[in-house]
Amino acid sequence: MRIKRIISGTLSLGLLVAGALLIGAFFMGQAPGILADESTQQGSGAASGGQDPSGFSVPQLGGGAAAAGGPEDKSLEVTIPDMARVEDANVPDAAGDNNQALRNNAAIHLNGTGFPWQEGANTYLAGHRLGYPGTDSFLAFYDLNTLEDGD
Repeated sequence: MRIKRIISGTLSLGLLVAGALLIGAFFMGQAPGILADESTQQGSGAASGGQDPSGFSVPQLGGGAAAAGGPEDKSLEVTIPDMARVEDANVPDAAGDNNQALRNNAAIHLNGTGFPWQEGANTYLAGHRLGYPGTDSFLAFYDLNTLEDGD
């Protein structure tokens, strides 16, 4: 009986320590298990920015936005009917690390990516799910997880 209490107490203490470490890692902004090794923090996929933490690794179209045709003003306006907070949202063309544009708009169109009027081009938009209170970014994509194919 005493051995069971010792084992149970040790396991409980271990779970408490693990929980405290997870909570601490969350508030420190570092995922558990990732040490200060630069190569693991940078990521290697296109969505994580590859080796350039200041932006996104997105394909560059030849000629840039000026050669893209379409309207002179390259700002987009986006409405997603099945998302409560994305209606006639202004989406300016900006770099992926432009914090002010990400803060003040529901989303941004990533520099160097295609536009909807370009045949065969992929249009990359970036935005915050939670955003910043009191700005257009606040909760703009909060209900993103409710979308289904075709929405």
